[in-house]
Amino acid sequence: MAGEKRAARRRTLPIHPEMIRLGFLEYAKAIKAEGHRALFPELYLFEEKRGGAWFYDRGWRFMVEWIADRMPLPTNNGGKIPDIHSIRSLGSSFYEVDGVNEIMRADVMGHARQGTNAKHYSKREKTEGMDVVLPERLQFLLRYVPIITDHLKPAPIRLLAIDQRSRVGSGRHRRIRSDAGSRKSTRSQALWQSR
Repeated sequence: MAGEKRAARRRTLPIHPEMIRLGFLEYAKAIKAEGHRALFPELYLFEEKRGGAWFYDRGWRFMVEWIADRMPLPTNNGGKIPDIHSIRSLGSSFYEVDGVNEIMRADVMGHARQGTNAKHYSKREKTEGMDVVLPERLQFLLRYVPIITDHLKPAPIRLLAIDQRSRVGSGRHRRIRSDAGSRKSTRSQALWQSR
């Protein structure tokens, strides 16, 4: 709805093979078959919400709770726990290894290139073509993006109704109401008596 924040966000990247293995291409086909142009159309259902805010409200905060229940979350000096941008920070931190080429790093992260050479003279996409550049970016991703989902088995794509997507729900077990047992037994007695 609001478009990209800056021109550097518009970039061409390969799809990681692990995402393909888990069904990303089938998901994209299913979304297209529904008539959507956006990959995650549920994030823009309401005009007053932008995608990031909608995802945070319906998904991210519950994911953080789930993680926090299973491992300690680091906090910064101000007491702030990781947020959704921490994922990008983690990815960028992986790229520091081995002195990664800053142009490649900026292009993959969607950051504006810095310096005269990077901004004005590095034109490999145009001079060598995407058939050369994309395999290099794929090798970059394969080297620096850890695979943490290799234990998962692919499952068929079944889309929920659009207004129910991106609902993760609380990862925490809810307490059972104190009257739940008595309500259940009363309901069971009523059913038994009606037979």
